[in-house]
Amino acid sequence: MRDDQARLVTLGRSACPDRPDPAPARKVSGVNDRAANEPEATAPGRSIGRRIRDHLGKIVALTMVGSLVAAAVLGVLTNRWFISPGSTIPPSTDAVVVFAGGAGERLDKALELIDSGVSDVLILNEGIDWFGPESEPTHDLCTTGADDYEVVCVHALPDSTRGEAITISSLAEERGYDDLVLVTTDHHLTRSLRWLNRCFDGTVHGVAAPAATSTVQVFHEWASTVAQYTFDRSCDPG
Repeated sequence: MRDDQARLVTLGRSACPDRPDPAPARKVSGVNDRAANEPEATAPGRSIGRRIRDHLGKIVALTMVGSLVAAAVLGVLTNRWFISPGSTIPPSTDAVVVFAGGAGERLDKALELIDSGVSDVLILNEGIDWFGPESEPTHDLCTTGADDYEVVCVHALPDSTRGEAITISSLAEERGYDDLVLVTTDHHLTRSLRWLNRCFDGTVHGVAAPAATSTVQVFHEWASTVAQYTFDRSCDPG
């Protein structure tokens, strides 16, 4: 049976000896190449949306970097100006100046300088409405004076750091002083020095009296510093 089937297949092939094999599918030149090389069509909306997202991403990144840099600068300046300002103690000076306020640390530091021989003149601002236990040593010293050094007391007007700088600068010039040491609380020193240097023609050295500094005090000093650099700049007492 298998031999008969084989003979039939052979006869079928020999009956059509010239029949060609099926031709492969012909490639249409250019069409398929263009289809392969053309980019996938993109909807205009998708392209615009992608560009907007890219721009927003850049803006967010730049904002974050700028915020980090600003925070770092703010931290450095806060520490340098209000937390740990440097002190400069000269061998001698015409007078040691103490601005009103604090909790007694300012007067204590000034008396240390007087006792060390830096000066024999102590200038104190009693303030206008400075009352309380912390102000009593200053008021007492202004009332009784001292045996070993001269005590000079003023009531600065206007009643502010600016007013203190104006009043004490005028006093120092009247006395012919050209060198002063300013003592005040550490968070208050930088701004006070800036005022006294602005109003006094001579040399001013700053000495910080250490004390605990609160967040409220730091914010107050920052606000006052901004004002000092902008609209509150004059040493005119009026």
